[in-house]
Amino acid sequence: MGIKMGNGKQIRGAQYADIAIALVLLAIGLGFTIIAYGHGLGSMRRIGAGAMPFLIGCALCLCSLICLFGALRSRIEVDVSPPLPVALVLIAVVAWALMVEPFGLVPATVVLMLIGTFAYGPIRWVSTSIVIAAMCVGCVALFIYGFRLPFTIFGG
Repeated sequence: MGIKMGNGKQIRGAQYADIAIALVLLAIGLGFTIIAYGHGLGSMRRIGAGAMPFLIGCALCLCSLICLFGALRSRIEVDVSPPLPVALVLIAVVAWALMVEPFGLVPATVVLMLIGTFAYGPIRWVSTSIVIAAMCVGCVALFIYGFRLPFTIFGG
């Protein structure tokens, strides 16, 4: 079951999804690029407000074209991911978003990492604890001290 192409080949469901996603990302990248170009790119000495969004849009277009050509050339059946790990990753991200403001960045990140670890498979608690601690330190350093985002470290 699939879609017939002009050359007689058939697109399988997974390939069809890859093609659709690549086309959507290409459209988003083109939109970013066009809108960013309107904000001005600036010069080599002083970049304008649209320079970084323009480059990001171009990179997204390039990546989506690579994915599109890969999907068109692919003849491999793609296995569907089991629903539990996918659901656990989604739950982890939602839990982080709901917890970061009332409980702080570190507790929300710990919960995110723990739920995400259960999606991975068997848990080794020592290495998991080290990774979670490193991730919390990295998040605090990057988001609170580096980017100066208005997160609290432990609730507030």
